[in-house]
Amino acid sequence: MTLKARLMLLSVLCITAQVRGDDGIIIRTNQRTLDQIERTYSDMPPVQYEPPSSRLNHLPKTRHRLTEGGTLRVVMLGDSIVNDTSRSCWNLLLQREYPNCRIEKITSVRGSTGCWWYKEPGRVKKFVLDHKPELVIIGGISQRGDIDSILEVINQIRSGCGADILLMTGAFGQVNPSDKDQWKKISDPNHFSDYRKGLEKLAIDVEAAFLDMGAAWGEYIRQCGKDLDWFKRDPIHANERGEQILGRILVKYISGLAADVNSSEVLNIGSRLESFVDDFLIERMKGVNLTLHRPICREVVIIHDKPWEGNTSGYHTIFKDGDLLPNVLPRLEPRQ
Repeated sequence: MTLKARLMLLSVLCITAQVRGDDGIIIRTNQRTLDQIERTYSDMPPVQYEPPSSRLNHLPKTRHRLTEGGTLRVVMLGDSIVNDTSRSCWNLLLQREYPNCRIEKITSVRGSTGCWWYKEPGRVKKFVLDHKPELVIIGGISQRGDIDSILEVINQIRSGCGADILLMTGAFGQVNPSDKDQWKKISDPNHFSDYRKGLEKLAIDVEAAFLDMGAAWGEYIRQCGKDLDWFKRDPIHANERGEQILGRILVKYISGLAADVNSSEVLNIGSRLESFVDDFLIERMKGVNLTLHRPICREVVIIHDKPWEGNTSGYHTIFKDGDLLPNVLPRLEPRQ
């Protein structure tokens, strides 16, 4: 077969793998090979991301399939940003880690589209349920802040199948995490948008998994030493390198599910007091959030008025010595 004939055949196969429906596209094939994505990633600073352990509780079917083997069928639903995430071929990386599990990825996308469009009659069936998924990933930057429509799509999915649900915040678009003010909106709960707060609350309320892709992606952009444009093919979308950021974060989020299967055992904290600064000791949360409150100025607790205390204090350290709790004050003296 000549090279021209091979290219024509490849084009035909790619076209037949993309099924159009109501202006949406359903893609059933991988758009990159494992060798291609590994070559791309080899030129990038590695992605460092530690997913929350609480995700284990909300992806039981996914964890079971990765652990026991068989076919894990995943539907990715959303816009072109979701398509960029899919094009990273994260599923090939995950399948390499779990060779007994065949991962079948179906990408159902429509440009600039969120659940406000997918919720209309017949669309959840066509773009999700007809593919019999065990995991549905909903994300992108085109939800228009419409939490109610996302909830409606989740309800339609759950009325038709028992798939795990993973909700993701958006990445790329016109956001630049290197900008201080924009980064606050991504990383600081005091500056979250109503949509960002609502999406995480929705995940808690419906017991879905939640991946803050925007924060994980933004942290990588800020730390990698590369300009944001190095990861973009146009002002909105990721190029092949940008796709790998999204895909590697998603793999890290999912890949530990089987390895951490025993981490759901009850942890014995005895009589210790715990401040619950993270989710390490929390199995699940519903209707509540971990919130870091602002300190409130109250009365004076300690006065440094003794000669041996110096004229400057950095911090106090409390430690237990038998039944005593000594208060240690580092003494700082100015240079003479």
